[in-house]
Amino acid sequence: MQTILLIDSCALTRDCLSTILRAKGFRVQSAAQIAQAKTMITKRAPDLILTEIRLPDDNALNLMRWIIETPTATSIRVCLLTNAAAKKPIMEAIELGASKVMLKSKFTVSSFLDTIGALFETPPAQSGTGGATPDQTPELCYPIPEPAPDPTLALKEIKPVLTRKQLQDRLEEFGDLCALPDPVARLLEAIDAPETPIERVAELLKMDQTIAMKVMRIANSSTYARGEQTTTLKDAVLRIGLEHLRELVAGLGIIDQFTTEHRSIDAPGELDPVLLWTHALGAAVCSSKIATRCPGIDPETVFTGALLHDIGRMILAQTMPELYPRVLDAAHSMGVPLELTEKRMLLSDHTSISQSMLIAWNLPKDLVEAIANHHIEPSKIAVRCPKNQNLVAAIALGNRIVHAIGIGSSGNRVISPTEDLFGLLEVPDLSVGSLVDGLEEEIESMRSLVYSSSSDRTPAPIRSQNDAPAFDRAFHPLYITMSPEHDAIGHWVMSHGDAQEHPEPNIVIIHLRQARDRQALSEKFETALASCKSDSVTSAMPVLMLSHTGKIALPEDLIRKHPSLHLMTPFSVLHFEQRVNHLLNGNIRPIEGWVGRNAA
Repeated sequence: MQTILLIDSCALTRDCLSTILRAKGFRVQSAAQIAQAKTMITKRAPDLILTEIRLPDDNALNLMRWIIETPTATSIRVCLLTNAAAKKPIMEAIELGASKVMLKSKFTVSSFLDTIGALFETPPAQSGTGGATPDQTPELCYPIPEPAPDPTLALKEIKPVLTRKQLQDRLEEFGDLCALPDPVARLLEAIDAPETPIERVAELLKMDQTIAMKVMRIANSSTYARGEQTTTLKDAVLRIGLEHLRELVAGLGIIDQFTTEHRSIDAPGELDPVLLWTHALGAAVCSSKIATRCPGIDPETVFTGALLHDIGRMILAQTMPELYPRVLDAAHSMGVPLELTEKRMLLSDHTSISQSMLIAWNLPKDLVEAIANHHIEPSKIAVRCPKNQNLVAAIALGNRIVHAIGIGSSGNRVISPTEDLFGLLEVPDLSVGSLVDGLEEEIESMRSLVYSSSSDRTPAPIRSQNDAPAFDRAFHPLYITMSPEHDAIGHWVMSHGDAQEHPEPNIVIIHLRQARDRQALSEKFETALASCKSDSVTSAMPVLMLSHTGKIALPEDLIRKHPSLHLMTPFSVLHFEQRVNHLLNGNIRPIEGWVGRNAA
């Protein structure tokens, strides 16, 4: 039975032609894009390709060139059925070896069948798969991928851009200039004095109308509200409590210090203060949402800690405006975490800077400890912060989830796993989905309560366009993981898939956290492929394997059937984009000369 591959972006055209050809005894496959067609050709070469010239992702001329360069496909006949009547592409197709050109404007069923029949009157050429019979398909064998390189090794080639003394001098100068506003300092001093009555605290709040307004709004927000709305500052202070009020006022005062004079920056090489604080607020809302589900964690403390978790980055950006953009550029171009690049180039990272400044501003030690350790590996949190393990985990998890959903931008374009942090918190029914649900709306609502809103300021964007991947072709991922409810990477991957209702996948992303999960994930992979409707996704689907070592792989007998690559977690947006494009562009070819066969 002869096989015809139809390539046309119009589903109705494909369906009609398939029906006509099957009625005449042909085996018919169909594809809407060139990339999909190449995958099908690689799996099983057809006897004839019937294609439109222009397709959404490429054109038939480039497909014909690819066929000429592909040893296993050179004997495939190509016939054009096209709307394009322009002479140049048609002549070029004929020069490339097109067997026939038919115009859709002159299409009739009888002439179409006559043309197809005439093409098969002579004995069909051997299939481009090395002479396999129609009932037998060659088994393609792909190379085992090399382990992913560790991008952080590139940091060893970079030299610091200043000395420790120069860094210390700049930070000391900044500390002298960046004291908290006098009304805020007096208010904090009064809160610290045990004999200060609530009425006095409320009176001091009135001295800073901006802070007072925000305290009232936040006291009536969903984070603090417990029923009726408060109408006086005294009631607001009572509702929040002096301990939490101190943290909140300090946090609001610090934010006002850093946002009053700074607008959003539309420059990829600089740290955007508005996007940074939007990210921080998103982490605060998400972290406090986590804390409400975790016994023993105070949501208000978590809120303040997450709100200030990246304050050190703003300090670094302001103390060394000519150097910090170089740090950002290096982190982005190498695809490494920003905190590691800071430590290499500036001899300190933003968490250490945050710790020093927040201690100087007299914030609680537990809060400072949580902020200083929000980037450490989850496995080390219990050892490093035994008293505040859950506080650190809640802030770290909120930060990673907000990175995954793309709220604001901290300047760090790295996506990190979240399963271990969920494991530390040990909260039943806590999941990525439950935290993300309604989160963006909650963040939008809280933004107006926390940030200054001068009439001359441009409304801050909630997302950064610089942090999104750009793919060369349509991206329809199939994501496979052992813990979908706790895997924020999966949420990030699927959120960047092209908008299309129920698309057939064209790439598989597999998160292999542990070597012992390989067999279970292999079974999930094969089950998922078996459920796909199109033949084009049942074999030779490109696979990207994510793991913390960059080398945990599916079993060899399975991975040899697919073009594949490794990627180390956490990963940068840049490196994910590069590997996906490499796979989608078909740059990994089967091993030539492989002679194994599978029955069709």
